[in-house]
Amino acid sequence: RVVDGLTEGAAFRSIHTAITAANSAGVPTKIFVDRIGASSVYSFGDNFAGSGTSVKPTVDIAFVARGGMIDVHTGSGSAAHTFTEDATYKGMYTTTVTAGTVTQIVNLLDVDPHTRTPRALEMLASADQVKYQPGWDLTDTTLTFRRPDGQVPTAQNTRVLRNTRLLFVESDVNVALLGETDYDGWNLMGGAVGKPNNVLSQNYGSIHYEPSSGSLPGSYKCLVLDNVKMSHGWRGLAVNSLHGLVYMNRCGGANAFTDVFNLHNDKRASTELLGVLVDCWTRKTGVFGRDGSGNQNGTCQGLTLHDNDNCMAISIGCDFEGAAGGDVRNIGGSLWMSYRDRFGPDRGDTLWGGGVLPCAVRLDDSGTTAWIFDPVIEGCDFDIVATAGATANVVTN
Repeated sequence: RVVDGLTEGAAFRSIHTAITAANSAGVPTKIFVDRIGASSVYSFGDNFAGSGTSVKPTVDIAFVARGGMIDVHTGSGSAAHTFTEDATYKGMYTTTVTAGTVTQIVNLLDVDPHTRTPRALEMLASADQVKYQPGWDLTDTTLTFRRPDGQVPTAQNTRVLRNTRLLFVESDVNVALLGETDYDGWNLMGGAVGKPNNVLSQNYGSIHYEPSSGSLPGSYKCLVLDNVKMSHGWRGLAVNSLHGLVYMNRCGGANAFTDVFNLHNDKRASTELLGVLVDCWTRKTGVFGRDGSGNQNGTCQGLTLHDNDNCMAISIGCDFEGAAGGDVRNIGGSLWMSYRDRFGPDRGDTLWGGGVLPCAVRLDDSGTTAWIFDPVIEGCDFDIVATAGATANVVTN
């Protein structure tokens, strides 16, 4: 049969194939992705980027989920590996992978109710440690790991995430991830380069929007996300110098290497970036990231704004908790308004050599300003901290 992606009977089998077809047609496109049993899981070879080749939208595209939550990730899937159980240390398995290609291993059967995402196994210091405790090690091309339950790894219980992009946009185009109904949406997992104990300086995320052009587009652009959950990436959402609007409704993120929602605005002059977050949530960020000395990354936020007063955001009814250096931390003269957001316990980053004590909100640098209306702050050592030059305007009823 002809597979042209134009009818349900001739649907493409991968998301990146549909993106390539839209780019080739050169016209704005709506791509429907249906949840139909096991085929609603789109892994390394079927996701947005496609086997690490970084297929990217070059035209306006709306991705529309139908039939439930669509699972898209950077994992190759356990079915792609042949696992061998160690003859002496039962429950420890090895497989051969390309050197340096694993970022995390996720236990799909162990969903953390706090983050609403599956827990990742700890990366251990050596394969010898895997003999006696759950976790994993990658030495050269040998991946060694042990599940907490000792089960044989399968595609249903284990996901091996690879160091590659997930959804990457570097053209000035409009992009949306939506659901056809309120019950439809997206589960995105992965989007990082490097192992957790390496320096990861790239601005990658499960969704990464960063135009490569040094010139502003002729009109404002938008990134619209509705009911999108992001986890286990370098960041959840990484945006730099989008000239226009980032709108997020009912979105969440957890278990990022660093920040969950990160807005930068330093790539080109005069870019005007506005983020609007409604009913969004963040949990447990900065857990797996490491610096070059193996220490946990510091200053990892649920939401962070950077660079200048053309980087602005409004958050309404959001829930930020479990960060490492301020649930929200803004710097560089950025502007933020918060209305009835909740802020939960923050770990701070002083244990890892940073200078941010546990707090709900941290503001740094001259001109950085926040207007915070009716906040709910629970379990934070410090509520709102504004250092020299920054200003926090707080209104409570």
